[in-house]
Amino acid sequence: MAETLKSNFEVSNGTTEVKILDGAGSGIVYTILSISICNTRSGDDETFDLFIDDVNGTYGSSGDHFYLYMTQSLPALATFVHNDKLVLTDDDELVFVLDDNTNGTDVDISVTYLEQT
Repeated sequence: MAETLKSNFEVSNGTTEVKILDGAGSGIVYTILSISICNTRSGDDETFDLFIDDVNGTYGSSGDHFYLYMTQSLPALATFVHNDKLVLTDDDELVFVLDDNTNGTDVDISVTYLEQT
């Protein structure tokens, strides 16, 4: 099994779901080492959800969300860091979404992970 250390960067500026890692159908196992989420605007507090989407219904019904964080506070100009390891299989997607973004807030997301093929 080959292992490669990688990172991915995404920007969320709306309430649309952002797939941070998409393992669905890839045959790849991802071990997430850290996730950093930064609110880059002053004066605009936000809340967000971070969840694993069970694409193929392996753990429940297809499309079930397994929340890591729900309505997690992200104050203006603050950074939230998740340092616990997570494993995504080829049935999973790691998804981020802002709960309410009426202020046009930009949120930068960085994930560091180990890709195992």
